[in-house]
Amino acid sequence: SKDCITWHENNWDDPTSKFLAFTLHDRLGEYEGDLYCAINSHHFEVTVNLPRPRDGETWCRIIDTNLPSPRDYVPGGNAGVEGDYRMQSHSVIVLVSKAV
Repeated sequence: SKDCITWHENNWDDPTSKFLAFTLHDRLGEYEGDLYCAINSHHFEVTVNLPRPRDGETWCRIIDTNLPSPRDYVPGGNAGVEGDYRMQSHSVIVLVSKAV
């Protein structure tokens, strides 16, 4: 249903926009938590204002393709990601919400 995804996009009508972000909501609690995904295809850095996770939860970084291996992928997530996130050009991030 449409309640399962929230698009964080305010440039749908801009053909030059190369940034896309969305949250996949774990409404039934079947998975690890909500997933926030962002794709920056621009040739410049983008500062992302992360949506607030649910009360009592924090964003944990699972993937940031800009980071050197093996830091680019953290199984289970790297806790404490909040506020603004600086995404480098041509990169993807995936965050999961987890209880604090």
